[in-house]
Amino acid sequence: MAMRELFPGNGNGFYVEYDKREDHFIVCYKDSARFVKDPVEVRRSLGYAKFTATGDAVKSWAVDVCTPVREKRAAKAAADEKGRADTSFASEAMSEEQQEDPTHNTRMVI
Repeated sequence: MAMRELFPGNGNGFYVEYDKREDHFIVCYKDSARFVKDPVEVRRSLGYAKFTATGDAVKSWAVDVCTPVREKRAAKAAADEKGRADTSFASEAMSEEQQEDPTHNTRMVI
C-alpha cells in the first residue's frame, strides 16, 4: 500500500499529493508549497482557479482519498478509548471485602 497518493490532474505548475501516514495534503502551486489538513483547503489554495473544473475535481478527489483513512483512525481511537481491564497485582490482591473497609488490617502505633 502506497503511503502517498497523487492527484491524477497534476501538471502545469499544480501538484497535490496526500500523505496517508501523516494525514495531510501537500499542495504546490504558483511557486509555493503548503501542508493542508482539510480537503476543502486544498481547493482554496488554488485562489481564483478554484472555480474551474480542476478545482471541483481536486476537491472531490481530496474528500474521497482522506475519508477512509480518517474513518479508520476514528474507529481505532474509539477502540483505544475503551482501554484494557486492570489486571495489575494491586487490583488482584484486593478483594471486594477489602475494598469496602480499607482499614481492616491497619494498626495504631502509640
